[in-house]
Amino acid sequence: MAAVIAMLEELRGLAPLTAEDATVRFSAQEWTPGGKPRHGVEASWDKGRIGAWIQTFTSGAVSVSFAVWIRDVDESGYFDDLEAVYE
Repeated sequence: MAAVIAMLEELRGLAPLTAEDATVRFSAQEWTPGGKPRHGVEASWDKGRIGAWIQTFTSGAVSVSFAVWIRDVDESGYFDDLEAVYE
């Protein structure tokens, strides 16, 4: 989560948010490009078990989304405590 929070802090001050500026910030925070460029910029980024995507819409709006994979299992191999994830 620290990597996501750091990236959100970087992106928060960008107005307007552009895909090019987001790409520069991901690179500066040492995220790894993970796919084919779209609209002239890298659209997929990875850092550890975190994925991030930059999406550019035809209106010019830009969206940045994140996926964080957290898995906690007990001795049996089953997920046990959802509340622990949120702590």
